[in-house]
Amino acid sequence: MKLISNKLAKSFEPQSSATTALAMEAYGSPSQLVERLQPGTTEVCPYTTAAMVAAFSPSAIAQVITPYVAQTVAILGNDNTDPAVVKTVSMAIARCDDNHVRLLNFSRLLGFFSKVLQGSYKLYGITHAAVMEAFQDYCRVEYERQLAAERQHKSEEEQRQWEQHLEKSLSWQEYAKLKGLDPDKSPLDYVNQ
Repeated sequence: MKLISNKLAKSFEPQSSATTALAMEAYGSPSQLVERLQPGTTEVCPYTTAAMVAAFSPSAIAQVITPYVAQTVAILGNDNTDPAVVKTVSMAIARCDDNHVRLLNFSRLLGFFSKVLQGSYKLYGITHAAVMEAFQDYCRVEYERQLAAERQHKSEEEQRQWEQHLEKSLSWQEYAKLKGLDPDKSPLDYVNQ
C-alpha cells in the first residue's frame, strides 16, 4: 500500500543513525548536553526532538527540560505547585510520541517556556495537566509554523535552482549555432541522424 502524503510518511520514519550520530557528536555526553542547553543560553539546536531523544535517551532530554520547567514555575511564583510536577512534566515532554512534538525542532520545543513567561500561554494553576495542555497547543502551532517555513525554504531553493538552470541553459538557436546546425529547423529533425 502506498502512502498518499509525504508528511505522513515522514512522521513514521525512524531517526537515521547519521542524524543521531551528528547530534551526539555536536553535544557530546548527556551532561554536556544539559550544560549547553541551559535556560538563558542562546545556542540553537538544529535537530528534531525525536533525533535528540534517539541520540541521548528520554531521561537525558528530561534533564535538559527540567531547568526550564523549574524556572517557569519559580518565575510564575505559584507557591501551591507540587514539586513533583517539574519532574513529571519534563519526563512527559521527553517521552511524548505525538508527531507535532517529535518532529518539532528541539529549540522550538524549548521556546515553549519563554512563551509561557511572556504570557502567550496562560496556565491556570501549575498542574501537570495544565502545563501539558498548554505545551500541546504550543507544539501544534509551532509545528505548523515549522512546516510552513520548510515549505517556503524548499520553494525558494527550487526557484534559485531553476534560475541557475536558466542562466546555464542554451536556447535551441544558440545550441544550433554552436553545433553548426540550422536553427530554423526543428530539433526533432536531428534526433535520428
